[in-house]
Amino acid sequence: MPPTARYLLLSLLASVLVFGDAEAEAPSNADLYKLLLQQQELLKQQQRQIEQLKARAERAEQKVVAKSVQPQSQVPRPPIVESPRRSGDELTASVSASAMTVSSQALVVVKGDDDTGDTVGSQEITPEIAPGFNARLAWAPARSRFSYGVGAKWWSASLEDNFNGVDIVPFIGVDRNRVNRMSVDMNIDRFIGDVDSTYDFLSNGEVDLGLLAGLRVAYFRTHAQYRTLERGVSDPTEEAETDSAALFYGFGPRFGLSSKLDLGNGFGLDGSGSASVLFGQTDIATRQAREAGVASDFRTTFVPIMDADLGLTYERSTADLMTRVRLAAQLEWWSNVPDHYRIHSSSAAESQPGKDYLFFGPSASVQMSW
Repeated sequence: MPPTARYLLLSLLASVLVFGDAEAEAPSNADLYKLLLQQQELLKQQQRQIEQLKARAERAEQKVVAKSVQPQSQVPRPPIVESPRRSGDELTASVSASAMTVSSQALVVVKGDDDTGDTVGSQEITPEIAPGFNARLAWAPARSRFSYGVGAKWWSASLEDNFNGVDIVPFIGVDRNRVNRMSVDMNIDRFIGDVDSTYDFLSNGEVDLGLLAGLRVAYFRTHAQYRTLERGVSDPTEEAETDSAALFYGFGPRFGLSSKLDLGNGFGLDGSGSASVLFGQTDIATRQAREAGVASDFRTTFVPIMDADLGLTYERSTADLMTRVRLAAQLEWWSNVPDHYRIHSSSAAESQPGKDYLFFGPSASVQMSW
């Protein structure tokens, strides 16, 4: 019963006791004093309840105000979750141009003739920066975290250098013709084709990670030619006429990882890395070897390839089209690539173990998705 109602009831009871009929017994002063004390206690309880309700209301008001003025920067970031499935199909096409150079022990093309009067040791042809071209087409189906793509990479370089010395000989081939000056031309052709699938397994709106698996095919060829500019001292009738080619083609599995980081305002960073091991055939042929009755070196081998790139991107989107521009640095390493016949003694050339090639340089690309 509310305190006010109890107060009225007690007052009414006191009135009845005091002013009741004459036959009722009149309340004593002690009873009246007890009723007054009870009334005071009820008033104190009511006051305490009012103060408690007021304090609760003030605390609730402070919480509501603090929540409404909390800065947006303090809102916690959502946890990393699985990448959401796409609502519609997405087709992406990209083309890029690169400017890469190469480093390899296979570029050593000249050596001395092992006599004490040699003026030069082993020397390599000067590597140059050469253009390359990449293209890729990818399809991401609706309601799926998978995407499927095909890509191709082509790079070709024509290297040329002149070498001067006393009785220097070609390091490639089977001839030991000694000359004082020679010109060496070397062509390097590299082609890669990829068919792959990528699974976008992590995304939080700022960072995306994907796993890549697929099949890679590759073609690699080097061709070297020597031309005499000045005959040697030991035998002035000799000329260097080496013409040699080393070829590899094969295929194998490829696995990798791709990532994207949103920097805001359309800018971002993305990168990828992959590794593959190709099984294929080699063919090493030299014109002079064929003329001397030495057959081509045709055998099977394994060639590992590792590649990585890191780029800065900028993208703009419309209702139906997203355009992205990318500037990147790329690195590509080939191992156990077939090499030419090389001179190791004064009598004959020998088949060589595979050589490593390192390609590196910048690239620029344009990508469109719709």
